[in-house]
Amino acid sequence: MKHRRGDRYDGRWLRTLSPFYQITPFIMRTRSDAQDYYEDQFKISPVEKLLRSLHDRGFSNIGFLHVFMAAAV
Repeated sequence: MKHRRGDRYDGRWLRTLSPFYQITPFIMRTRSDAQDYYEDQFKISPVEKLLRSLHDRGFSNIGFLHVFMAAAV
């Protein structure tokens, strides 16, 4: 594999990635720093309605993270 300008020593630069993914290899220099990312889109309008009703009932400290954690458990 021939290295081009911008390639790292352990791979090649994928030039069609979003800017977030393009900067990651320069923050995480080695393969042992690598992480996996998951990207998806979800409809959150039902959750927003639930959180609004909870806030109206006095549970003002509950947010999206609490709902996400409860769903993960």
